[in-house]
Amino acid sequence: MEAPVQIKQRLFSALTPLAKWHAPFGYIGTGLFAGSILLPLVNPQLDAQWWLLCISLSAGFWATYALLKQIQDHRPKPAGLVGWFVGLWHTLIFWAWLLVASLLLVLVVKLLLFVIFN
Repeated sequence: MEAPVQIKQRLFSALTPLAKWHAPFGYIGTGLFAGSILLPLVNPQLDAQWWLLCISLSAGFWATYALLKQIQDHRPKPAGLVGWFVGLWHTLIFWAWLLVASLLLVLVVKLLLFVIFN
């Protein structure tokens, strides 16, 4: 169980300088989501992969916002049961971000390859 903690600590230390810029990630994610909702209304003939790419990018920006906000607001864990729940929540946010980031990378690569070759 030591390896996931090391991954988390390395990632947190690498992203600490970016943590103060967490707000733009939330705004960009919200803007992309709103744009992805309006995109089919503005251009009904638009291919579905662009809509899917916009939705997935907004999820990636929101997940990055949550992770950077967690890094910026990092405080020592309280003791007891509350500390256990806080640690569980932080770990869930980290793993959700890691999962979303990796799936987003795969999806973006697949969509771009589809657009390039078709």
